[in-house]
Amino acid sequence: YMGENTVHRSFLTCPSGPRSPHLMDQQIAQIVGDQVLSAIQLEEARIDAELKRLESMDEDDLERLRQVRELRLKNQALKQQRWRAKGHGEYNELASQQDFFELTKGSERCVIHFYRNSSPMCEVVDKHLGILAHQHIETKFCKINAEKSPFLCERLSIWMIPSVLLVKNSKTVHTMAGLDEMGGDRFT
Repeated sequence: YMGENTVHRSFLTCPSGPRSPHLMDQQIAQIVGDQVLSAIQLEEARIDAELKRLESMDEDDLERLRQVRELRLKNQALKQQRWRAKGHGEYNELASQQDFFELTKGSERCVIHFYRNSSPMCEVVDKHLGILAHQHIETKFCKINAEKSPFLCERLSIWMIPSVLLVKNSKTVHTMAGLDEMGGDRFT
């Protein structure tokens, strides 16, 4: 199947025989140029229509826009306040395996680092997750000692240290085992 925008070289021949490759390249360039121009003209028409709509707004329309934006900002501020109350924006250690379950039920998005004190690479992961925790308060970042959490490690198939578990809506969506997904040995 060839899409409707596909140009097949057999259409670029004339009754007297095939055209030269240079002429075919020129024709292809012309067709592509025409299609690009058409797409640009459509986008320009869309932008012009949006500008016209914005220019024709009266004070009531602008006030409604302001109210909608203000409501969005208030809602975002309330979300951030709730997240901070739950400890988002910080990188903490979970004291027990039970805390893991409470955390994943209480926060929509969680990043949990399974670490071991004797692993220097876990310290590197800690450093980066601490930075990310401050930048992404919509997600709860924490760590748990894998040696003190055998039930979780077995249940979640944590077999390599460091491992970072990504949880959304109380479900594990991905596990990064080791450093390969973080850049391997270059991860510092």
